[in-house]
Amino acid sequence: MENPFIEPIFELLLNTQQPLKIHDIGQALKPLQQAQLDDDPNSHLFKLNFLIMNALYQLQDELINEYYLQVSSLHIELLVKPERDIQLVNTSTTHNLKAYYLDWQNYLTSNEEIAQLLAQFWQQFQQQPTQPSNLSEQQALELFQLNEDATFAEIKQRWRELALIYHPDRGYQSPEKFKQYHAAWQALKNIHVCIS
Repeated sequence: MENPFIEPIFELLLNTQQPLKIHDIGQALKPLQQAQLDDDPNSHLFKLNFLIMNALYQLQDELINEYYLQVSSLHIELLVKPERDIQLVNTSTTHNLKAYYLDWQNYLTSNEEIAQLLAQFWQQFQQQPTQPSNLSEQQALELFQLNEDATFAEIKQRWRELALIYHPDRGYQSPEKFKQYHAAWQALKNIHVCIS
């Protein structure tokens, strides 16, 4: 299968002087997206991210003699290789990700499998250590538009809804809004973990 994003992403990398994030590339490619990749919003987002990562890893291989293309969701950067070639660390996680995104069969992942991957992502995301939030419980609940008697299950559901709307990968223009909701989630999660 031919990936239509390879050339536009290469042009973007050549013309960008700073590292990019995956959502930056997604935003830059919006004018090229002529059709929805899938009717299901989660599947559409999965397929868009798959095409971007696939293009990046193909470019990484194609450009290996002249450039080093660093690929991670939060840091994508094209660097000219120095005269003396640098030794690159190839961790098994990086290798596994690359193998996953270069296998076109994974582009056809079912909606059920995408839902499982999304659930795993949320589980890992919630287990990550975070900065303490300065928000009080009342402020966080107000930000989430929930009553003071909201259960932890309701808070968790509201966080997921807001994160899916405001996450930068979803095309929302202001990462600050997502950071506010994330801080509120951290405050509420920490309070409820302490109570249980």
